[in-house]
Amino acid sequence: MPQAQPLPPFDGYPPAGVTWLRGLAHHNEREWFKARRVVFESAVKTPTLALAAALTPRLAKVAPAYAPADPARALHRIYRDVRFTTDKTPYHTSMGLGFGRAGVRKGQGAGFWVYVSATGVEIQGGALIEGGLGLELLRSHIATHFRAMERILRRPTLRRVLGVPQGPRTQRIPSAFERDHPAGDWLCFRGLHLVGHLPAPMLTTRSLPAEIMRHVRLMLPFVDFLHAALEPS
Repeated sequence: MPQAQPLPPFDGYPPAGVTWLRGLAHHNEREWFKARRVVFESAVKTPTLALAAALTPRLAKVAPAYAPADPARALHRIYRDVRFTTDKTPYHTSMGLGFGRAGVRKGQGAGFWVYVSATGVEIQGGALIEGGLGLELLRSHIATHFRAMERILRRPTLRRVLGVPQGPRTQRIPSAFERDHPAGDWLCFRGLHLVGHLPAPMLTTRSLPAEIMRHVRLMLPFVDFLHAALEPS
């Protein structure tokens, strides 16, 4: 089997790639994509793989548990699964990268995600739990240690850059907890993540990996706190 060609260094997305992403947002159709697939491969997918390769050694230094052995495996498919949704548009309008811990099943772990679109870059750090034991562990951990989590979230730079955690939530406190539990608001969440944004002009710069890592460093204590719930020692 021929070996994969080494990726070029990340020098930013070429203008053609940003234009392609902008076009996809307005023409999310198979015919449009097929006619411009060569541009997608060279100006969008390849730079995204190069971005993953640039982020991996940086993650290995500050958050080694989240650094993938193969950067290419961090890449999300651009094709949407439309089987169980009324939205039948065939493609995601952003290129996604996911950095989780090895061996953790999708939907049951903490990690970092990067989404590149024509409007800029969104960086997420946290955990979105699909249910079951993982959600029970997360809520129990927060119920016991929510003060420690709040101390992390009150750090001035984190709060200024990232704000407060977001995530899907229920309207009521789960029945396993007292209605007046002091962590009641947190216990309604089914997952929590911090979100940072970088503007569109950053896409074409070679400093993009460093800016993403600036957000990752801020998010790391929070992500590690969530991971401790899902994989207790």
